[in-house]
Amino acid sequence: MPATRVLELSVANSDLMPQGESVRRAVRWIADQYRDNPGAGFRKLIEEAAIRFDLSPLEVDFLNHNWDKAAPSRDRG
Repeated sequence: MPATRVLELSVANSDLMPQGESVRRAVRWIADQYRDNPGAGFRKLIEEAAIRFDLSPLEVDFLNHNWDKAAPSRDRG
């Protein structure tokens, strides 16, 4: 299963899912960006998503934490 799909499932099924649509939209955007450019680093995409979707520091931490659990080590950069 692709790492982006694992992240989407992890976020969707998490008991810690923050309220609101912004994180779900950010995850979809990150997955789309990564699909179009697999060489893109997820940390960079998360930073861009934080600005694009006006994520709070807690929401960014949530994405980073879930990505660390879902991604193969080669895709964490």
